[in-house]
Amino acid sequence: MAISRDDERLSNLEKKTTWLSVVCWLQLVVVCGLCLALMWQRRVEAAEDSPVLRAKGLIIEDSHGRARVLLGSPLPSAPERTRQDASTTSMVFLDEQGHDRLTLGEEPEPQVAGKVSRSMHRIAPGYGVVIHDGSGDERGTYGWLANGRALITLDRPGLDAWAAVVDDKTGFAGMRVEYPPDIARDSNAIEIGTRGSQAFVKLQDTKEKDRAVFSMDGDGRTEFRTLDKTGAAIRQMTLSTVGR
Repeated sequence: MAISRDDERLSNLEKKTTWLSVVCWLQLVVVCGLCLALMWQRRVEAAEDSPVLRAKGLIIEDSHGRARVLLGSPLPSAPERTRQDASTTSMVFLDEQGHDRLTLGEEPEPQVAGKVSRSMHRIAPGYGVVIHDGSGDERGTYGWLANGRALITLDRPGLDAWAAVVDDKTGFAGMRVEYPPDIARDSNAIEIGTRGSQAFVKLQDTKEKDRAVFSMDGDGRTEFRTLDKTGAAIRQMTLSTVGR
């Protein structure tokens, strides 16, 4: 009688085990089906909608965890960046020491001798490219200013050295070479360009007074003048080529 009961219990246990196996397999099939459906749905969405990443700032680090590229509107703050003044809407590349080396976008206030001067400001807001030296000081730009100037500049430490300018307001288009700052601060030495129908070359003294001028009008009239420090002509020679 005991053997019969044991056989019955074993039979019932086998039946329960069989049903449990069937249920487990069914659950596995359902889970796999859901996973495949989700994967298919994501693939369809990715194909139909182009991905767009929206963020107010981005910091890219190097292999040592140092911030090397900052992008934002405005720039995100990074403790590794040497310059911590008000940021602009731009992209900035840093060197290993945290100095600004290249700025793309809204131009920041110029840094000179390692500091952002409160007394020195740009003549107008601008967008473009700014290059910086190993200390983060500005050494050149290529951009467009809100006052109607397109320009390229190369700087000495502290001030402009050479500039190519197109000025919509004055009509000037040309190049300017400045004296070193220890000779004359912010003073042109040579100016070459056009304004209206006139093309000219000017040599100026440290007070930015014309001292020698060679010019030609659109009709071919050529003139060479030398002047004293008051602007009075010392020598003047005019040559007209009209009709020749």
